[in-house]
Amino acid sequence: LDRVSFGYVPQQPVLHDLSLTIPAGKTTAMFTNWEQLRDISVPGNMSFTYYMDYHVFENSDALLTNALLEMLPKMEPDFVFLYLGLTDCAGHDRGWMSPDYLDTLRGAWECIRRVSEAAAGKYGLVVTADHGNIETLYNKEGKPHVAHTTNLVPFIVLDPQGREIALRDGRLGDVAPTVLSVLGLEKPAEMTGTSLIETEGFTNHKMMLIILDGWGFGAADDKDAIFSASTPAWDALLEKYPNSRLQASGEDVGLQAGKPGNSEAGHSNLGAGRVVAQDDVRMDSAIRDGSFKTNPVFLQAVANARENHKPLHLLSYLTEKSSHGCIDYPLMLVEMAEGVEEIDLHIIFDGRSTEPGSAP
Repeated sequence: LDRVSFGYVPQQPVLHDLSLTIPAGKTTAMFTNWEQLRDISVPGNMSFTYYMDYHVFENSDALLTNALLEMLPKMEPDFVFLYLGLTDCAGHDRGWMSPDYLDTLRGAWECIRRVSEAAAGKYGLVVTADHGNIETLYNKEGKPHVAHTTNLVPFIVLDPQGREIALRDGRLGDVAPTVLSVLGLEKPAEMTGTSLIETEGFTNHKMMLIILDGWGFGAADDKDAIFSASTPAWDALLEKYPNSRLQASGEDVGLQAGKPGNSEAGHSNLGAGRVVAQDDVRMDSAIRDGSFKTNPVFLQAVANARENHKPLHLLSYLTEKSSHGCIDYPLMLVEMAEGVEEIDLHIIFDGRSTEPGSAP
């Protein structure tokens, strides 16, 4: 289906602020298997983009890595962005402790090992994640934990010159300022985050940023998929290279306090270099200050239904805890729809990323 015919409007392009900050004359490349990340591919943002649908190509992490390694010696871009999405979606699709999934975890770190070897001597390499998920397999009751988590995520730096690096803990909004600092580029005023590298004068003329989807720090027990899988490359990186931990959930990424992170919030913060208020926070604020009930789009929709004696159709998640939505917003619209003869609620069950039995 043509998304444009349904009024599809891209969200703030992921890494948009970061990519636009890299000046003319610098070359940039992106490799991704998550469709939403293609919104960054607008004129002037990227010199080279490579997209592969993980639903079609089950080994897309490895194929993306192959494409990057083929491109690297030919183009040698100044900034490279690699997103490895199978670490999250393969668990949703195949089961969190299935043999296929554990192979996916091992495969992701094999990809990073190959890239780090190819980048050695030239590229500063940063490895981090957009939110936590796979590190928590079961809840306190011993049932499968299918939701995202509030766990911290890794931030690892590989320096091509092997210099000593002092890192601090932070949040995802500090990643873009760190990349710009390493590249020796000025941070725009809009980026309120600060570099995670405390070592003065630490720069490198080429930089590579690798994002693992849903890879947080768990309890390091048998309920932790990362701990349970054989991941020697991951273990070696943590042991050998400077690393710190980043907040990737709740208010640190513009979500409600205590709310698990998600890819949309994670990447908008990663690229913007600041805390970006997410839709639920913006709507909650509008409900508190009363502007929700004066929104002209909402009022026009209600008026059209009332005056034309037509049903008012509302589409919503049936959830109170998901990182993707909340039933509160259409219920508020129902309150506003006084005089409308028929209201039809079209419900989506958000079973993929919420605890079983948590629907209101």
